[in-house]
Amino acid sequence: MWPVAHLLDAGCAIALDADPTLAREWAQDLHRVASSAGLQEHVVRALVWRSRLGDPGAAESAQLAAHGIDNPALVPLLATVRGRHG
Repeated sequence: MWPVAHLLDAGCAIALDADPTLAREWAQDLHRVASSAGLQEHVVRALVWRSRLGDPGAAESAQLAAHGIDNPALVPLLATVRGRHG
């Protein structure tokens, strides 16, 4: 499932400005796929996309989901939604 999650994550990055409706759909798909496959880092990424697309509470959920994941790449990603509240 990792390749599917990775492609959905990339798709969200591309669609964020070009087609927010599609980005929102892909972010939800990414969250579902990542959650069911236990891909916690991709869960965080999905929540960041959802927050950037206006989902209330997703920023806080992303911060909580990232707790315990040892990947420095998440730090700047989470910084893009720091301070957003629903």
